Amino acid sequence: MLRRHGQTVVMDVHGVYQYSELKEKDAIRLIHLQPCEDLEMGVECYLKDATLAEYRNDIGDYYIALSYAWGDQSDTRSISVNGKRLEITASLDSALRHIRDHRRVLHIWADGVCINQKNTHDRNRQVRLMGDIYSSALYTVIFLGLSSPQCDSVMQLMASATQPSIGGKEGSDITFGNLLDGREAIVEEEILSRPWFTRVWILQELVLSQNPWIQLGKFRIKWLPFCRSILSSKSSLWRPESRAVLKHMSEFRTKFVVTSQSNSEAPQEVPGETLFDLLQKRKDCGLSNPRDLIYAHLGLIDAGTRKMVPIDYDKTIAQVYEDMTRLYLQWLGVKAMVSLLVQDKTERRPPSLPSWVLDWSSQFQLSGSLLGFKDSSGLGPPRILYQMHQRVKDRGLVSVDVPHIMAICGWHKGTIESIIPMSSLPKKISGAFAQYDPLTDQTMILSLLDWVSRIDNEALHARRLLIAFITTIPPLEGDLETKTRIGWPNIGAPGGTRFTQIISIMSMWPEITSAMLATTDRTMFGFIGSKGRKESFIIRYIRILLAILQLHNDSGPMAALNTSLLVQVSSSARTGDYVADFHLTNDSFAILRPHDAILSKKEESSIRKDFERHNSVYSSCTLFQIADLLQLALNQWRRRIAITADVSARGTKCTVERIGAYLPSIEHHGGRLR
Repeated sequence: MLRRHGQTVVMDVHGVYQYSELKEKDAIRLIHLQPCEDLEMGVECYLKDATLAEYRNDIGDYYIALSYAWGDQSDTRSISVNGKRLEITASLDSALRHIRDHRRVLHIWADGVCINQKNTHDRNRQVRLMGDIYSSALYTVIFLGLSSPQCDSVMQLMASATQPSIGGKEGSDITFGNLLDGREAIVEEEILSRPWFTRVWILQELVLSQNPWIQLGKFRIKWLPFCRSILSSKSSLWRPESRAVLKHMSEFRTKFVVTSQSNSEAPQEVPGETLFDLLQKRKDCGLSNPRDLIYAHLGLIDAGTRKMVPIDYDKTIAQVYEDMTRLYLQWLGVKAMVSLLVQDKTERRPPSLPSWVLDWSSQFQLSGSLLGFKDSSGLGPPRILYQMHQRVKDRGLVSVDVPHIMAICGWHKGTIESIIPMSSLPKKISGAFAQYDPLTDQTMILSLLDWVSRIDNEALHARRLLIAFITTIPPLEGDLETKTRIGWPNIGAPGGTRFTQIISIMSMWPEITSAMLATTDRTMFGFIGSKGRKESFIIRYIRILLAILQLHNDSGPMAALNTSLLVQVSSSARTGDYVADFHLTNDSFAILRPHDAILSKKEESSIRKDFERHNSVYSSCTLFQIADLLQLALNQWRRRIAITADVSARGTKCTVERIGAYLPSIEHHGGRLR
């Protein structure tokens, strides 16, 4: 029993409120919030069932939707619901105390009370209705929290601005532009810094609301003058990006309202286009459940796309993210998804995610340059990719019919036999090789001289692998001396003495002698002219080595394959990994790690039939997980240093094998992959 100033609220402190099951398809629960003038008085309410249809078709009755930040879920308060006790968050308790009227019963919808948070089935049903709940409410109160004297003065000043008239037009007798001059710090530090502005659910709640109001403490003003007062200010005292979130919210709401009310024939949205944009712009919003990154935006997308994303809190985060990846594979194609996976290398990636599934909480950039096309249509990457995918249909390359597994056909380029660490290579040189005189770059010359003089095992191992790779590169057509005249001046030029010393040291390498003896084609030594046979070979070696170092990214080592190819890899690569090319992007390949999970006969049969249905070649059944996806193609070094105009992926030193690469989850259940 609660008492305050002579008032009595009867509450059975030993009884906990029990939710009843909702029957109707559009059924919701509404809080009948009892009036009270005293903020210190506990919250008393009654929870009654209703349907959205009742409120859509009734002009005399209405309810208010509440938008707020949950805050610390372990910090709870008890309220009286139908005379029973219900635990809610302290932030919701504060919101209900401040929003209640002193004489009227208010009908309120708030998720922390109106949804049975302990019942997954009820959560699934009610979250599906969230968009309709906020759009059907006559008002939405956005409760930011407790106020202060400084906040009250700013809120009162904004409320004094001319209110928008019916139709959304504003008067001009008060200028919004300088309304908050001198109060920028108060707005930034005490209002815009509130947790509500970074909560993931709030955009849907705001955008779908008919009449949103902002409330701080007991002070309440309409959304439009609140935004206009802050965003119209031209003051130079605002911190960069302090108003960015509010600006995005305001613009998105305006665009959404205009689009939904327009009778013009707008172009049909590409499936997933708006959702992808929202996921990227709002990935850093606060959320207690990672599933809500997707679920919280479904009310803002087209109905067709929304039906394809069922809300189910029984699914794991990995399952929800996998379902989304499958949809985008269907919409945009595997080429686009691989370009995104290349970027998905964050340390916070959940370990339970299958290696081919996107971590949707990561930052991606879906741009034409990454995907190998120039977007001159103005449609934007998702839209043009969708159109390209519909024309090309790379569906035959990939199968995702088996849960947790993506099967994709590609070319096996080789297996990593050895890792060449950064410390075993000369220091990376800068500048474009063909545009400067390397012999005038004393830093480069000294670095190279230091490297060829090393006799430690790490450097010796690296040079053996580099020589093996360079001997596989086809020779230039014509005279090497003519081809490289700009890049390789006369050795007698300044700096030539040290360069001659480098050649002298390398001429004593046994690997050089062995490579020369193993090579019968004299044109492999580069040119016939004034220089000797071994010297020609060494100059060619240095030239290609420098080109490799120019292209090499400092972020990771190189790896030598059993096919004598060199590839740049990440630090996660290890010996035994496979290197495959799926021909999905212009300059990418995959590092695959053999997986010990085994496909069942049923799973393998399903994949085989899927490939055969799309006229794809199906061969072996090797199971992998993606260890890495890289942007630099296997033959990129060959093309960039112009050794030949066109080097086929099927070079004589590259064993090519058609494979079916299965990229599974790393989860196991009872010895089977599920």
